[in-house]
This record gives sequence, structure tokens and C-alpha cells, in this order.
Amino acid sequence: MLSCSKEIRTRRRHGIYDLTLEIAEKDFFKKYKSTNIESAKDIINDYLIQRRDLGKVDNIDIYHDEQKHIIQLTTKLDYNN
Repeated sequence: MLSCSKEIRTRRRHGIYDLTLEIAEKDFFKKYKSTNIESAKDIINDYLIQRRDLGKVDNIDIYHDEQKHIIQLTTKLDYNN
């Protein structure tokens, strides 16, 4: 599991949250060769398992900010079911 440098959760409505994880690109590229949805899914799922978080993941995106040297993963978490 990669260590997350920053976690941001925003409540959208009852039981629905946006989750953003920011990871230093040097840490990301030690484990993964490229920024793609499969690596993002792997990181987010590991992150939730470690925290025993029961949110259901939906709509994962990954963004590489080369100027700030971070990888940003975003997803929606649903706690309604």
C-alpha cells in the first residue's frame, strides 16, 4: 500500500461522499509503471480495506499533476447500502 500524502472527503448528500487521495509521484512510480484506472482502483481498494471503510466505489478518475509532482485519485463513495 502506498502512503497517501493527503485525503480529502467531501459530503455530497446523505450517504454519498467524494474521496480524493493525493500521492507523491515518486512513491506512485515505485510501484506502478503508468497512471491508469487499474492502478487507481488497486490503490483506492487497498486504502479502503486498510481503513475498514465500507463505502462502495464508483466513478474512479486519475490525474497526474506533473508541476506539483503528485498523482490525484478521485472517486465517489456510497454508504447507502
